[in-house]
Amino acid sequence: MKLIGNSGKLLEAEFLLEGAEGERLDVVLQSAGGTGGSASSRNRDYPLVLKTLLERLRLVDALLEDAVVDSQRTRTLPRSDRRIQPKPWEYPIPLQQVEDFEVLRKALTRPQGNIGSTGRGGNERKRIRMTFAVLSRADLGQVKQVLQAVEADAPRRSDITAGLTAADINSALAEWQRVGRDAFFERYGGRQAQKYLILVGSDEFDAMAVLRGARALRGLDTSGPFRGDRRAVADPLRSMGFVVDDPESDLEGPLGPDPSPYVAWTGSFSGETDGMTLRSYRREQRILRGALGIGTGDPDRVHQCGICGLSVPERLLAAAHIKPRRDCTDEERRDMSNIAMAACTLGCDALYEYGYLTVQEGGQLLTDHTASVDLHRFHGRIAPAWNRGREPYFAWHRANRFRLASKQRTCV
Repeated sequence: MKLIGNSGKLLEAEFLLEGAEGERLDVVLQSAGGTGGSASSRNRDYPLVLKTLLERLRLVDALLEDAVVDSQRTRTLPRSDRRIQPKPWEYPIPLQQVEDFEVLRKALTRPQGNIGSTGRGGNERKRIRMTFAVLSRADLGQVKQVLQAVEADAPRRSDITAGLTAADINSALAEWQRVGRDAFFERYGGRQAQKYLILVGSDEFDAMAVLRGARALRGLDTSGPFRGDRRAVADPLRSMGFVVDDPESDLEGPLGPDPSPYVAWTGSFSGETDGMTLRSYRREQRILRGALGIGTGDPDRVHQCGICGLSVPERLLAAAHIKPRRDCTDEERRDMSNIAMAACTLGCDALYEYGYLTVQEGGQLLTDHTASVDLHRFHGRIAPAWNRGREPYFAWHRANRFRLASKQRTCV
């Protein structure tokens, strides 16, 4: 079997599920080896799959009771000699109480090098067998669903939105709100925090779970596995008018690559922008990127820097506030088509933020000629980001952030 990762992609590491229904569960993770990226490489996602297995088994209230190296070379050894000791933990390990699964993952891989090896520093990605007690009594089918486990050679369907309308999606959202998240997951399948979230006001709904529910309510085939990537999930939902966010990618705007929908939507931006959590702040950044046209999700797509005019890949552009966000009124923060610009991270973003250069009315760049930084290449150039709508924010920057203006005021 293989796992579908949080990004919707199939992870490259195979494992087996063995055990009695609702009691003990053995997970056998196959070994990894070969040169990474080469034709001989096998199970290259071993570390990520191990971590993801542990994270998802927490959702069925699993206890890790034991873990041993289960390779052909070690099978003749006593179990005590094959046991992996994940210091500082001791068995059994309640996964509900684990705070950092990456730390636990490392604790399970590092000791493997010395088990069944003639010397120190052996392979730390061996075939291992982990034994779990499933306290929730979930059966094997439910565990597979929670794990998002599919047969290694099973093709994944890309038609999860086929046959669905916006009304079907809204019916599923209403069902979620009526029965609650946990009951919805249990009834229609899915798990918390997959790749994409449907945003309705300040509420978040797992997109894949909603789509599975919508298919079930409509009487459509729900047998998977389904693809969970942008083309299969986010793009079709956005085309129906839904706001779909990827919390793990700051390069992808929630309304898609076209900047025009953001202007209308930001008028109803929910919640106070002061005191924002990191999660909501990053979401606002993704909305800003979308409004600026640099939130396509394609990191290699080329756009123009709003300061120097250089054409650079999307991953090298920041959604930079023209007037610092902390100094903006709430109304100004919501003026997302004017309050920000695309600034390249090759120097422009920082030079503007710290006041080494500014933008004059009309768009001409003005630099601090007294600075120790060589800014001659900027002086007198026209900033593509300047327009009449943004001029009030550029004027604030000239008066309050431009270093030369500050020095002149000090001299006076």
